[in-house]
Amino acid sequence: MAKIFCMTKKSLVFSFCFVLFASFVFLLKATTVEASATVSINEIMYDLDGSDIDWLEVHNDGSEEVDLSSLKLLVSNSTSNHSIKAYSGSSTLSSGDYGIIVDNSKINEYVEKWGSSGNIFTASFSLPNVSEDAIATVEINGGDKNTPINSVTYEALLGAKGDGNSLQLLEGTFKASVPTPGIENVFLQGDSENSDSGSTDDSGEDSSSNFSTQEPKIKAKIFAPSVVFAREPVELRGAILENSKDGEYSGKYFWNFGDGNSLEEKGLSQKFKHIYEYPGDYAVLLDYYSNSFTSEPDYKSRITIKSIPLQISIARAEGNGSDFGVKISNDSAYEVDISGWSIISGVKFFSFRKNSILLQKNSLSVSSRLMGFARGDDVAIKLYSGTGELIAQY
Repeated sequence: MAKIFCMTKKSLVFSFCFVLFASFVFLLKATTVEASATVSINEIMYDLDGSDIDWLEVHNDGSEEVDLSSLKLLVSNSTSNHSIKAYSGSSTLSSGDYGIIVDNSKINEYVEKWGSSGNIFTASFSLPNVSEDAIATVEINGGDKNTPINSVTYEALLGAKGDGNSLQLLEGTFKASVPTPGIENVFLQGDSENSDSGSTDDSGEDSSSNFSTQEPKIKAKIFAPSVVFAREPVELRGAILENSKDGEYSGKYFWNFGDGNSLEEKGLSQKFKHIYEYPGDYAVLLDYYSNSFTSEPDYKSRITIKSIPLQISIARAEGNGSDFGVKISNDSAYEVDISGWSIISGVKFFSFRKNSILLQKNSLSVSSRLMGFARGDDVAIKLYSGTGELIAQY
């Protein structure tokens, strides 16, 4: 009887140790999962010129892919754990990728201002326009409100309150700077402080420290998409903003596009197009001179433009004889504006009208009847961009 009791005690000890070990493994796994969550809030636009196009930028700074649409967004002015839905680009962020989460009621305004390139998401939320004595918190979580993957608190003292700037994570601290949605954050003093370029007052002392007390507030700004396609025209415009509104400023505008090319405009700044021949990241700088004969600019602006290669292919779609189609595929993570592009076969051609968009990771098939093609026109088909660049051929 004593022997049986002794064995039972051993069994109990073993079972207890096994439970402890299993619990330790479970906790270790849970801790590892928590630690491996690498999505961080990288940029906050909470009060854009008073128009409140609220958005957040998140960054995957880990080595594993993250499906952002599987996570939730929690803001301190709401008890709801907001669902995140893919809008354009990829819902999965690879290592180093950025994603923009936009208030779904303001997505049209966002696209009009910054374009639809990049990985864009929507959620039903609003970011508080904090006063000087208030703070707000935004969090990304996996569904559990009490266990955030990343949590950020901001306040008005950090800046970016109604002046067109955003709060950006720079060297571990959030600072106000010119918005850079979808690309690496850069502290642009010329825009965020309004670069009167360290101008001096009559005493010769730097007056930038008390610039915020001066009215009206004036700064330079570059309007351009953050991501473009190599060898495709990109539209740019420079402006001098007075109290966050376009001003009619005549003078000299000097552009450096970061690829060896530059441009000088005189008079009022106009929209124009530039082509980046090769993929890469380019620093675009604008200097504004009210007087063409001065050597130092009155205002400066700087942005970064990422040029990526087109990933377009063309093939013959299903069909027989004269009833066939031409299939165009876009393998990139960004939608492509194919307005003005042409499908050519021999002396026959078909051109896409304005506002023709080929969605990311998608394809479209154009019927031979629409194009006016006949039997035999599917032998040698070529696709040209609006600038006459051969994009693909079948």
